[in-house]
This record gives sequence, C-alpha cells and structure tokens, in this order.
Amino acid sequence: MNPTKRILSALLCCTLLAGPTAFAADTAAASPDPMADYAQEYGHMLGLTPAQRLEDYEFFWKTLRESYPYYSLLERQGFDIDVIYQEYRDMIANYDNDTDLYAAINSICYRFGGTGHLMLIDAATRDYLTPLYEQTAGRKTWADALNNPVSAKQYPKIAAFESYTAAEDGTSNVSQSTQTKLDNVTTLHLNDQTAYLRISSFAYENISADQKKISDFYDTLDGCKNLIIDITGNGGGSDNYWQDLLVAPLISKPLSATHYLLMQNTANNQPYLSEALGSSALQPISKLPKLDALQDRDRMTHFIADTVTVQPAKKHASFSGKIWLLVDEGVYSSSEALAAFSKSTGFATLVGTQTGGDGLGMDPVFMVLPNSGLIVRYSALYGLNPDGSCNEEFGTTPDIISQNEAPLTTALREILKN
Repeated sequence: MNPTKRILSALLCCTLLAGPTAFAADTAAASPDPMADYAQEYGHMLGLTPAQRLEDYEFFWKTLRESYPYYSLLERQGFDIDVIYQEYRDMIANYDNDTDLYAAINSICYRFGGTGHLMLIDAATRDYLTPLYEQTAGRKTWADALNNPVSAKQYPKIAAFESYTAAEDGTSNVSQSTQTKLDNVTTLHLNDQTAYLRISSFAYENISADQKKISDFYDTLDGCKNLIIDITGNGGGSDNYWQDLLVAPLISKPLSATHYLLMQNTANNQPYLSEALGSSALQPISKLPKLDALQDRDRMTHFIADTVTVQPAKKHASFSGKIWLLVDEGVYSSSEALAAFSKSTGFATLVGTQTGGDGLGMDPVFMVLPNSGLIVRYSALYGLNPDGSCNEEFGTTPDIISQNEAPLTTALREILKN
C-alpha cells in the first residue's frame, strides 16, 4: 500500500474551526467572572466539581508538555507558557463554573494561534468528523476518541451551550468545513497561451463536486504553454484532493517526495502512530541523520522517513507545458503538502511568499479531557523541510518570491520573460 495513502488520510482538515467561538476569553481571568453571563444557565452544564475541572486542566497541560511536538516552538514564538498556564488555572480555580474550563481551553488554543493544528473541537466539528472517521479504514483510533463515552455524554450539553452563545452574539456555531463554497473552483483562459485555475479549499466534501469541473477544464488546455494553479489562501482539507484532481492528471510518470517526520511516542500519541504508521516503521531519534537546521531533536523520541508518491491518472490531461503554483502565508495543512511536494519533485514552479506550513504528516490526533470530555486536537508529527527546519515554523520558500505584489502578477511577469 502506498505509504502516503496510509499516513495522509482524506481527513486532514485544516479548515475546521478557523477561529474561536465568540465567547472564548483571550485574556486571563478578570473580575467579574468572564463567563458570568452564562453561569446561571450553563455554569454547571457538565456536572463537574472544582477538583474535576482542575484535573482536566492539568491533564491538558501534561499532554501538551509530553505529546505536542511544537511546545518548544511556542517558546521560540515568545509565549511565556508558565504565565499563561497560571493565568487560566487561576480563572478555573476562582470560579465554580464549567464554562470557564471550556473558555480557558478554547482561549489557550486560540492564543497559541492554532500552531500545529492545536484546537478545541466544538460540537459541530465533532458531528462532522465522527462519521468520516467511522467510514475511513485505518482510523479506528480517531473514531473511538470522538465516540468515547464521556464525550458522547457531554457534547450534547456543550452543543446547547455553543448554540446559546452563538445566538446571543449573532454568530453561527457551524464549523467552516461544513459550509459549501459554491465558487471553490475558478477556471479562466487568460489568453491562448496561459490558463488559470484557482482552488479555494481542498475540503474533502468538495472532491466529488470539483472533479468533473477540473477535468473538463484540463480538456481545454491543448496548445497552452502555461498553467497557473492558484492556491493562495487555501487552508487545506484533504490530500486526496490535490493528489487525485490536480497532480495525477498532469503527470506521465510517478512522482515521489520524501520528508522526515519526527514524533514523541507517548501514551497519548502511541495508539494513533501505531495505527497510521505501524510500530515497526518508527525509528529511534538517535538514528536520524544530522540536519543543521533542526532545533527540537532532543524533544523527540522517534522519526519516520515518509515518501509521498502520486501515480499518473488513467486519463491524462491535454497539457504538456509549464505549471506555476501560486502560494502565500495562507497555504497550510494539505495545501502546504502540495507546495512541499511540488518543490521537492519539480511538479510546479512555486511563486509567491512563504507558506504557512504544517503540511507534512498524518491527521491531527486527539486528547480527551477525562471529566468534561472536551476533545482537543493537535499534530503529533513534526515535519521537516529538506534542510531540517520545522515545516510548521518556516513553511516552504517559493522558487520565485513576490516582492510587494500579488503572486499572480509575479507569475505573469515571469511568463512574459520566457
């Protein structure tokens, strides 16, 4: 079986929960209680004691310290983690309120900028992900985490709380990934030599709807010398999208790219790593070759050399010209995977600005807080660029960098030069 299909499933959804819910606190506890508006109706929605709330809070931080590979990156980004830990612990300890635990976890993930896909799973996202993982081979650990008895009991209460707060604030609690983007694919012929294809999202649910549109567009490319594929602002979704719809029809022979993925083989990570990668594939970190730009080697226990291979499609597109891939800092997760793959294999020339990163690895894993059942996701794999630098931290550098202009403008100028 192709390691890529095993490691990178169709569910690497970066687009979920693009921002915090309206009621997330983004500062430390204040007086009065930041959740006081909701305390009367929802303050004891989960039936937790003060000790249970603190137990969940400590479990969250223990798991981050042990299993989240980007802990040191947060420190390099300038976060005073000890201060943040104490701020929110005081908030939870000072108020007898389940909603403060929810707000604290949600706010911490948001405050850290979602680095490494760190995010509290809300009820709408849990409802979206659960059937997908149940139907995906090799993802039983993910499905079991979402269906664990504590979360199954608590998330209907959390859903009611989220709906109430969203209504109060006039916002929607539906995750971005479940919303249909009617203009996800844009196709144009800029002239008789250059065609343009824009993809806004690689969301899994867009694959079937977009496949024919992209295939029909490829059928119009006969005679074109340049194809511009624009993924600027694309926050990711499914690797199957770009592999099957974008790359496979445009290649005549297999293309492969290999990257090192580092990990901490801890109690929380191990079941996911074992199912997705296979225990025998993990190598001790002591065997990893020396890489000058690698900074967090001492935090890791194991690594794997992951090879992504895309096979040519049975139906080849009528195009044999040059491919230009437009990228920017909004390129993240599975769209970052396409950027990294393209640069490593030469599939396309990257034009734009530094990408957002975290596109190397497998689906983010879950931690389940023992009493509240709150589910937090994070990337368990630490992907490396070829020089050993952290892909989440540095992203991918374009072949041609845009200076104070849109990547499309840069690409068109390069096309005119050639």
